[in-house]
Amino acid sequence: MSQLKPLTSFDSLPDVALIQLRPLLNYKVLPYSATTIWRKCRSNEFPQPIKVSKGVTAWVVSDVRKYLQDISQRNADKSKPSPRTLASEAKINQPVLPPLSKAGQSQSLQLLANELGLAGHEIHKLHDGFLVCQANYAKFCANYEDLVILAKTIGASK
Repeated sequence: MSQLKPLTSFDSLPDVALIQLRPLLNYKVLPYSATTIWRKCRSNEFPQPIKVSKGVTAWVVSDVRKYLQDISQRNADKSKPSPRTLASEAKINQPVLPPLSKAGQSQSLQLLANELGLAGHEIHKLHDGFLVCQANYAKFCANYEDLVILAKTIGASK
């Protein structure tokens, strides 16, 4: 008669198997305490257990594996930088304009307009951004990156 080998890891369990709380903790499948697992069950954050008999509760292994996969996917999504982060980290050759007189600042902004391909537009520096004006419209840009995007949009529409 052949003897059954004891399972030595969570990964070796079949998907249809049931696993009780103690082995979940012993295999270190989850980074939670027993109390946290029960709290997550009550709040429906963790798969619901099956009552096998009086005093015996277990989880379907495939449900626990799916939960672990979902958690790792959420963590991977969190580690991706947001579009706002990407924009703030973008390496744009942002000119540093020295403090100038009104006339000097106006001249520098006009040079900036020409450099960005916004010839024929006026750029006005406001306390919270830039105002780009032409005969029939005005567009507010909060920062230099917005100016670059506007210049590309205007250049593409020509």
